[in-house]
Amino acid sequence: MTSERPIRNTKILITVSVIIAVIAAIGIAEIVSANGGSQVLTGTNSSNDNYTGQLSATMASVHGLDLTLALNSTQIQKGQSIDVTISEQNTLNATNTVNASSLWPVTCLGIGPCGAMNDPVGFAIYAGYYTASNISSAQPLEIYAPGEYACPMILLDIASYTFEPLSSQATINTGVTASPTNFTVSVSHETAFDGSWASSNDYGDQGNFNTFAPGVYTVAAGDEWGALALLHFTVQ
Repeated sequence: MTSERPIRNTKILITVSVIIAVIAAIGIAEIVSANGGSQVLTGTNSSNDNYTGQLSATMASVHGLDLTLALNSTQIQKGQSIDVTISEQNTLNATNTVNASSLWPVTCLGIGPCGAMNDPVGFAIYAGYYTASNISSAQPLEIYAPGEYACPMILLDIASYTFEPLSSQATINTGVTASPTNFTVSVSHETAFDGSWASSNDYGDQGNFNTFAPGVYTVAAGDEWGALALLHFTVQ
């Protein structure tokens, strides 16, 4: 009888070892799955908004216009660039003239260091996760180097934009009746960014350039008729 006990104990030890090994294997599999299949999102927004990882977003604007915002990726490594594309498209099969407006959804939107210039669209990049409900309270990053720029002629009396059929080409119509100035522009812009600048000071210091730190960022695009499109990307 006593000779059977070591054999039974061995069987028990083997069984327990197998169970522990199975549990450990399951635990390791879960850890690998969690680390490889999920994304940790950080930012200022603590709501239940879903991070969908969209590369583009199109919002209907006024009178047959669509505002489109697109990114080349939703995840980049630190030091890499994010490509931002913004455009206003006429969805009608006919020429479309839309009166100028000033109903920008958020401030500080632009297409370059000179702001929106003569375009009816603009965008900005923010550190953190924002939605339409709180983007107006966010502070955009300084994505252009501080300094003086030779900006093109910026019109102060734009009356309307005439878009070509199914196109982002538009003619800017001024409100000067004596000598109207009309010229055609492409309301579509693409730019790449890999970081932001610190604010300049009164002593001519342009501050330091820093690549995007790891975390979540929000890109907001808007037009002067109130349309707003938001996308997010993560720096790993």
